[in-house]
Amino acid sequence: IVIVSWILGLLIIGINVYYLSTGFVDWLVHNNLPKVGNIFIGIIVFPLMGLYVGAVAYLTMRKDRVVTYVDRAKVEQFENHVQSEKELQ
Repeated sequence: IVIVSWILGLLIIGINVYYLSTGFVDWLVHNNLPKVGNIFIGIIVFPLMGLYVGAVAYLTMRKDRVVTYVDRAKVEQFENHVQSEKELQ
């Protein structure tokens, strides 16, 4: 299930970035703004799109610092270990 979720997530992100970039470039080429306006809009929007892709990549690849899932078997093993140490004292 985890692998399927990753594949679906990557596909959705890839499709999102593809349509975002092609839609923007298509609009930039076919709008009625002066060329200087298109240049300034491109200078502003393309780095923002790169920032978006970078943020998605960072959030995908970063290590979790907070434990969000605890295996019940490990908790029980730890509790048994603590209990046995208390009995020895």
